[in-house]
Amino acid sequence: MGDVVSAVNVFQEACGMLAEKYGDTADECGEAFFLCGKSLLELARMENTVLGNALEGVPEEYF
Repeated sequence: MGDVVSAVNVFQEACGMLAEKYGDTADECGEAFFLCGKSLLELARMENTVLGNALEGVPEEYF
């Protein structure tokens, strides 16, 4: 999970630097934004699995 968190941080920084240089909607930012989104999606999937497993066996009335 640490690698994914590191990737998110690096991609967010890269996106910020590219957006500052070229503007938020520039073509030069596209690949960095895409990769940042992929890493965020992977992080969300990992966190969802962790939380889902933590709630296993808990009755639905507690939600």
